Amino acid sequence: MTKNDFKRIPELRREISRALILWENAIESATRKTAVLTGMPKGSGTVSQVENAVVKAEMFKEKYDELCEEQKDIYRRLKKDSDMVLNEQEKTVLQKAFPQGKKTSEIAKEMNITERHVYRIKKQAIYKICW
Repeated sequence: MTKNDFKRIPELRREISRALILWENAIESATRKTAVLTGMPKGSGTVSQVENAVVKAEMFKEKYDELCEEQKDIYRRLKKDSDMVLNEQEKTVLQKAFPQGKKTSEIAKEMNITERHVYRIKKQAIYKICW
């Protein structure tokens, strides 16, 4: 793991959300276009529009899958590196902060410690993993 991996996690979350929305919109668009078809197309170009919409949906799906795989890879490396160098408290904080995406205040409440202490544990854990 590197510091860039940790910086990439929030970026990936945003990109995955965006890719999912684009994919869903493309599917909805293709579905709307297929609803127009009744019987054989009569040269209206609807089939071409449907085909284009489906191709677009597939493109967004591939991008979504690619981003999800990148995120999984980062989380796998995080788990592996955490198991090697971190104590249980540090592992717990990183697990809640990154794969689960919880805020510092939520983690502090769950672990019954202060937010400042969560911040220090997280910073120390990232340092251990990255150096």
